[in-house]
Parts: sequence; structure tokens; C-alpha cells
Amino acid sequence: MTLDGRAGERVLVSITRFLARTLWLTVNHPKSAVARSGERTFLGYRIRGRAQARRGIAPESVKRAKDTIRRITRRTRGLSLDRVRREVQTFTDGRVAYFWAARMPSVFQALDKWVRRRLRCYQWKQGKTPRRCSREPRRAGAGNGSDYPMFSS
Repeated sequence: MTLDGRAGERVLVSITRFLARTLWLTVNHPKSAVARSGERTFLGYRIRGRAQARRGIAPESVKRAKDTIRRITRRTRGLSLDRVRREVQTFTDGRVAYFWAARMPSVFQALDKWVRRRLRCYQWKQGKTPRRCSREPRRAGAGNGSDYPMFSS
């Protein structure tokens, strides 16, 4: 352990003792640790950057958000697309409102693309009859199949 690590451990012990004796608070030891700021997360955020520290979204938070959206957009739920879209919108509005200070547009853009794909899959599953499967892509501008030599007869 380095000199900084030992000093950090001493500070952690003294702060834990102060919180327990003076303020009568208990410290959650698994959540408390001595580490560099980029290695730890706090309330879904992480600290990024060396020269200038910036807030970022922790990867675990993105994973939890995707898990929740997967649960909402499960294709066998049997709900209308409009209701599922409203549920996803409510969830994502809350996430954006919470993580607005992170200033990570690339994460939000990637998540937005991913959510749109999930909703398209949900919509595709709902209208999956042979007739609609052939009609809907043409309505969306995909052509009659002659654009794709592999599928033309």
C-alpha cells in the first residue's frame, strides 16, 4: 500500500470513529473505501477526467437503465405500443432529469438509439402477420424487393 493509501485508511478510520461516537451514525463499510475518484461511484455518478474533474454516468447506472427498459419493452407483454411508449418516456424523462448534470451526450444518444430499436422490435412483434410483414416495409420506403438481388425471384 502506498503512502497515500495508508493516509486514506487513517482518515477513513478517524471519520468512521467520529461519525459513530459524536453523531451516532453507522457507516456502511462495503460502500466505504479508500480509492481514486475515478474508481468509485456515488449515487449513479462517477468522476471523470484528470486535469479537470467532470461528472459522468456510472456504467452500472446505464446497465440498470437498460435492464428496466428491457423489462418495459418485453415483446410478449401484450400492451399497446402507445402505452409502452408512455412508460418508456416516463422512465427516460426521469433518468434525463436526474443525470442532466453529467453532460455526456454520447451516452444519451446511444441509449436513445437503443430505445428506438427496442420500440421498433416491439411494434414489429405486434403486427406480425404474413400480410403485414410484407406490406409495412414497403410503406416505410423499402421498395418491392427488387433493390435486393438476393430476395428477387
